[in-house]
Amino acid sequence: MAEPTTTAAATAATTAGLTLFGYLAGLHPDLVIAGLVGGIAAILAMEAMPVRQRIESVIVAIATAGLCGPILVSIAPRAFPDMLRGADIGALRLGIGFGLGVLAYRVLVPALIRRAGRELGGRK
Repeated sequence: MAEPTTTAAATAATTAGLTLFGYLAGLHPDLVIAGLVGGIAAILAMEAMPVRQRIESVIVAIATAGLCGPILVSIAPRAFPDMLRGADIGALRLGIGFGLGVLAYRVLVPALIRRAGRELGGRK
């Protein structure tokens, strides 16, 4: 078992690296970190999988939250004006990033692939 200080240092380095990556890639760092946490939560909730697949899952969660999060954050107040009236946008951003991170690998990306296959393959 790793020492708590080693684990904390690794977590801080990973978070700092992701924040820098988010700035350099033009992504919102808060959504990237929320996507990371959502991706890790999804891994904990799923059945056992190989390490390669876990890493893929977290990368997809980060990318989905960072790329799609700003769009959903801007659409949500207009789509649900009564529900989100007076809501804290910062909390909304984190919630959307986390939700995208949780759903990215097992739900959103497979649905997108199926939809693209139907559109590119044509309907009969």
